[in-house]
Amino acid sequence: MKKLLSIFIISLLLFNVYAEGEDSVELAKEYNERIKQEDYRELTSLEKDSYTGVLKDRNLLILAVDGLYEKRTEDMEYISSLKNSALYYDLAYLTSSTHIQDDSILTNLYGMYPRVRSFGKDYISGKDIKGLQNYFNEMGYATSFLSTKGKYYIDSTKLGFKNSKIVKEDNFKDELVKLGKNGGKNFIYSVYSKRGSDSKTLDASLKNLIESLRANGFSDYEIVIVGTNSQATKAENFNFKGLDATNVPIIFLSNKLEHKDVENAVSTIDLMATILNYYGVTSTYPQYGEYLYSRKFPVTIMDSEKLRYITDGSFVTEIRENKPISQSITTDLLSKNFVNPEYNKELMYKSFIDTDMSEGLTSLNQNKVVYNNRNNVPSIPKYKDGMIIMHAGGFIAGVNYSNMLDAVRYHYDQGRRYFELDIERSTDDNLVLIHDFGGYQSKFFNVTENKSFTLKEFLDFESVHGFEQMEMENLVNFLRDHKDAYVVTDIKDKNVDTLKKIKEVSPESLDQIIPQIYNFSEYNEVNSLGYKNIILTLYKINSPDREIIDFVKANKLYAVTMSRSRLDSKLFNELKKTNVKIFTHTVNSMDELKKYKEKGVSGFYSDVL
Repeated sequence: MKKLLSIFIISLLLFNVYAEGEDSVELAKEYNERIKQEDYRELTSLEKDSYTGVLKDRNLLILAVDGLYEKRTEDMEYISSLKNSALYYDLAYLTSSTHIQDDSILTNLYGMYPRVRSFGKDYISGKDIKGLQNYFNEMGYATSFLSTKGKYYIDSTKLGFKNSKIVKEDNFKDELVKLGKNGGKNFIYSVYSKRGSDSKTLDASLKNLIESLRANGFSDYEIVIVGTNSQATKAENFNFKGLDATNVPIIFLSNKLEHKDVENAVSTIDLMATILNYYGVTSTYPQYGEYLYSRKFPVTIMDSEKLRYITDGSFVTEIRENKPISQSITTDLLSKNFVNPEYNKELMYKSFIDTDMSEGLTSLNQNKVVYNNRNNVPSIPKYKDGMIIMHAGGFIAGVNYSNMLDAVRYHYDQGRRYFELDIERSTDDNLVLIHDFGGYQSKFFNVTENKSFTLKEFLDFESVHGFEQMEMENLVNFLRDHKDAYVVTDIKDKNVDTLKKIKEVSPESLDQIIPQIYNFSEYNEVNSLGYKNIILTLYKINSPDREIIDFVKANKLYAVTMSRSRLDSKLFNELKKTNVKIFTHTVNSMDELKKYKEKGVSGFYSDVL
């Protein structure tokens, strides 16, 4: 009887978890579909509510405290006292635990997910992005960045702050006081570190700092305290593991904001959206946070490329490398029981879609484009006056190079008819569509082994985005159903042999296949196979210009493809005289495309246009 009662209680607990999470799962499914359809409006729109503009024109200081973990506050009298007097989020999590301060800067200021496999400077260098400092500049604030000395890769002087300074720990308070006494409206983002200090020492220094600031020009400031980490204060130093290693407090010291209990997990990525809403901003460049006080979805925490967590405070899902998402471990945090991961699959898809959208839109420099087109769907305008070849099937839900059936279908529905696709051979000599097996299986399927696979193994991979991968049969079926669709092949190894294989598998689709050849010697063999339209692509050809011109004149070609860097060359001008069509890759800027068209380019490989 006792055993049955225990089972009943556990079942009831799990039912409550399911019931509470049902809305977020369904909302995630709807969100994922919108993003796949290039509806990015909610990434740029801050929904108005009763808090919109409540802090308008108020001074603001963000104090990012290195080494301030929630677990450490158990020994911190001052910080603990704020739980009853301030707006305190104790279930807040870093988006990344890589111990690189740049990740926290990207998250806190830009509402973006860091790229955990590389440094922030590589992620955002030369890209159109906007952070809190840029919006406060537009609102007429003096914006300042202040940090104690540490290892940074992002150059804070290039982030758009009007003032930027790195100082010694002992000088931090005095420098901050100076900034606070500036006339007019002020926004200050500061990173404070007390390296090597124990919890009580850090607590005492924070108390002293806040009290000194309040007494010296900061009496009317909104102050936000948020935990962060660095190599010097990484969680392992304090023996924190799992969620504890990324759990940091977010604290608002404010006379304008009412105390509010929030039980759901929140994220440091929510700072930007929340603060901008408080200050009356209603639209932004794409950002991925929600309001701290009304989060709808679980948070994503990237421990590394090898591990990510998803949690809303009631459950946690661990997704590890080389494990399909259906084998991820989901635990109910109340009962400690395992939950069927199938239930949370849409939430897992959303996690990968969001992190890849953050990276994808930034790396392709589309954030400003999306913002300028923020009220429209699709959120990236499409070119309609010329030939576009969708590179690797086209960009979808944050992902380029996907070669996924979802990408081809979507862009076909958008009016595209030409698709460049990467074709590889499986170990059992079947044709599969993937850029290569040197890392792309990790990006799309969470499989990190750098080797080729059998067809069955490839088809058994689970897409982390909820996409459908392609082998030749999928592609042939698509072409059979879409007679006006064409595939431009990109075959990096055994090109001619693979084209023979394509003919054997699908002779009826031959007219819809446009092979690319990578050297002169491949032309006759490919032509003899019956392929009518052949593209000579130049990126592997090192022959003198004269030989290329002579080859083009002597052979019937569909087009010649060259990189953008060669469009100012003598070769380009000579090729135009032959009247062969000239294509170029990869063009993701409408302005660049129009410029190249005026020069005489007639076809464009693109991820997004």
